[in-house]
Amino acid sequence: MTPGPAVVIDRLACRFGAIRALEGITLTIDAATLHGLVGPNGSGKTTLLRAIAGVIAPFEGRVLVEAVQPHLTPAPVLARMMAVLPQHPVAPLGVTVREAVSWGRIPYLGRLSGAAAADLRAIDRALEATDMHDLAGRPVQTLSGGERQRVLVARAIAQEPRILLLDEPTAHLDVAHQVEVLEVVRRLAREGLTVVAALHDLTLAADYCDRVSLLASGRLRASGLPAEVLTEDNIREAYGAAALGRRS
Repeated sequence: MTPGPAVVIDRLACRFGAIRALEGITLTIDAATLHGLVGPNGSGKTTLLRAIAGVIAPFEGRVLVEAVQPHLTPAPVLARMMAVLPQHPVAPLGVTVREAVSWGRIPYLGRLSGAAAADLRAIDRALEATDMHDLAGRPVQTLSGGERQRVLVARAIAQEPRILLLDEPTAHLDVAHQVEVLEVVRRLAREGLTVVAALHDLTLAADYCDRVSLLASGRLRASGLPAEVLTEDNIREAYGAAALGRRS
């Protein structure tokens, strides 16, 4: 059965003062898929993720996430609907892996209440989903870069979102750790989570994403299956000829 849409974007335009960051974006993102956003620096990937997250309001058009407009939705409601891993997250230090992951339960805790049985189960599921359960008692600062990134993904999963937004989740990681993180993310999508990830590596996007959207200069150049989108002509148009020589 084909998943229905989780995110529907219709003629979206976003501006920062006189700067047009996005223009005329129309895109549908299906539920339970890993949807990659690719494009050169400054193409609008982060702005599009922020619009989906409700951090910025559309200048024109609209964004619907599970049929609601995120920028008009109360933050506690959004926190239970989707989790966001920004481009430069700070891994929590001075705490264990389990403690760091438990922070994902904050949207569910009352001012005076502690963690309930449901919260503990959610933390355990997040640790298992990211293969971090055996490291739960380790201090975060003793982990490798890939393991720290998996802690951040686990913290997001502990929110029990239906949608996960990732901005360059493999940036600054070596190839082995990039694969490590994307294996986890792809498995989560297979299990029903909708994942939208901005990625800088076209080869990884082709290998791991169900669908890919290519942006350039704030516009959507192509969207579809990776093999349909990541063609030489599209890459040359978006990145310039030099990008073709860097692909492996």
